[in-house]
Amino acid sequence: RIELEYLDPAGSLGRGVLPTGVAQERLSLASGGHTTVSIVDVAIPTVFVLAADIGGDVTASAAALDADARLQRLLEEIRCTAAVKLGLCSTLEDAHERQRAMPKIAMVGPPAAYEAGDGRRIEANGIDLLARAISMERTHRTYPGSVSMATAVAMQVPGTVVFEAAQSGHDGDRQTGEPGPVRIGHPAGV
Repeated sequence: RIELEYLDPAGSLGRGVLPTGVAQERLSLASGGHTTVSIVDVAIPTVFVLAADIGGDVTASAAALDADARLQRLLEEIRCTAAVKLGLCSTLEDAHERQRAMPKIAMVGPPAAYEAGDGRRIEANGIDLLARAISMERTHRTYPGSVSMATAVAMQVPGTVVFEAAQSGHDGDRQTGEPGPVRIGHPAGV
């Protein structure tokens, strides 16, 4: 076991937990569409989007998500659009070519049963939220620690898409927004 302590991880960009000032916003995409996201900056700026809003299956394996070229292009467009909005770069092309590692992007959804990468069945009542993180256009095979921190905080902030996804899966044993451990269902388990 390796213990890590992050001292004051909120606002790595110097603009607080919600660097755009809102818990949820609608992004206009260059491809002509729109999507609702939450941008949360804890440990690393992370863009959260509801899988259902973009036609993603948050119960799918990492390999299956990587094979979905349409979904991966859309996630990268959303990520690049957020990078420009955050002022990390000036164009979508610059974000795609030079700002590949930040912000991170994650698809989220309410708890649901799924099969982990090792074949174990993960039951919905064992998780608070389903999430799949994308890093440099590949689905993370587990879930990054920095993105886990952003996810845990986003689940506590009313109005974020993470809060709403977890709330929609609430089964009475935990209220979203209450402090405590957050159980994230990811490709390798919980």
